Amino acid sequence: MKHQNHLITADLNINKDTTPILIETGTYQGEGSKAWSEIFDKVYTIELSDSLYSYCIETYKDVPNIEFLQGHSPDLLKDLVKNIDEPYTLFLDAHGSGGSTTFDSSVGRLRSPVLLELESVKNNIPKVIIIDDLTDFEQIDSYPSLDSITLKVSELGDYESSKYFPEGHTSKGMFVFKLK
Repeated sequence: MKHQNHLITADLNINKDTTPILIETGTYQGEGSKAWSEIFDKVYTIELSDSLYSYCIETYKDVPNIEFLQGHSPDLLKDLVKNIDEPYTLFLDAHGSGGSTTFDSSVGRLRSPVLLELESVKNNIPKVIIIDDLTDFEQIDSYPSLDSITLKVSELGDYESSKYFPEGHTSKGMFVFKLK
């Protein structure tokens, strides 16, 4: 079975022709990053955890179009997008969701840095924004509301929003914004 990232990009008509670069936050074990690398010309992925970052560097060392970055996603995003001069897709998945996932101590275990991440790209806005785990934002009180996310995105630019659930995959869905 193909990774859900292949379905996402096909269903949403996002590919290296529309946005050659994908920036991801929340690398985790890198399976998603690897799948993105098969779709986009260049993938930048940011992981907060030292151990997960080291694991991914070793595991995916032979994948030339992925650049793994380690640190606080809002800070790294702000610096990274300064140097991007092509349209890009932003995939936000750095929220603490329990289990073996890492969380940002500045926002807490069951919180999300998504509003800070969106603020970080205001000087070079993405063509597409995908926020993973949509139902968590609807169900976990400590996450930003979908309304607050929509408001923050509207401050960046004129985006069309939709909710997306990849067919045939166990997914909590995604909140998708495409620049008009």
